[in-house]
Amino acid sequence: HNQKTVIKSYLKSEAISGRDTTELQRKLKTIEKAESQLPGTDSWKKARVVEAVAAQAYWEAIANLLPKQVGFKKRLKRWDIKPGVKLDPFNIALNIGYTYLLRETWKAVFAVGLNPYFGFLHARRPGRMSLVLDLMEEFRPIAVDRPLIRLARSDPSRLEPLTHEAGEAKDKAAREVWRHIAEYARTTKPPIPNLILIQARKLARALRDNAPYMPFKAKW
Repeated sequence: HNQKTVIKSYLKSEAISGRDTTELQRKLKTIEKAESQLPGTDSWKKARVVEAVAAQAYWEAIANLLPKQVGFKKRLKRWDIKPGVKLDPFNIALNIGYTYLLRETWKAVFAVGLNPYFGFLHARRPGRMSLVLDLMEEFRPIAVDRPLIRLARSDPSRLEPLTHEAGEAKDKAAREVWRHIAEYARTTKPPIPNLILIQARKLARALRDNAPYMPFKAKW
């Protein structure tokens, strides 16, 4: 739902600007189809398969929105990176943004007394905060993807130093991305850290009362 919300917001602006939105509409329909299949899943593994289909369409739509000079073709996770492969600046910026989001989500999970290592959608591994990663999923498109797409479209040169070898320019660019994400999170209404804490409390109540959990669905 939240990935769909991000794409819909750009569909509107692209149409107003007179740009071709055919590809974005096609990707949006793929996500909507995947979303409609979720009620028919009966295990987290099947849900993850449906989610993967939607995620691929989502990132293809994002690639369509970003300037070519950014060099973003798809979301590369840690296990996708082969030796010698150099990450594009947008993927690096996403990693920075998700680290910020991980920190904020961990704080919320800790505040409500949940065990961060026992999740539902991410497999348990030693040292892996599966529950934090689960709760993060609701906020990735809204808290990180959206502000970074806006930054990459308005001033892609600010991301370019992220691909440099270790040095002051790279460190400065990374700090700027972190500040950009943090500032955006603080200034949304309500602030994103508050929303994360609300969801953590909802999850704690759902577990305590053995009741359905209602996820965060963005309206903006």
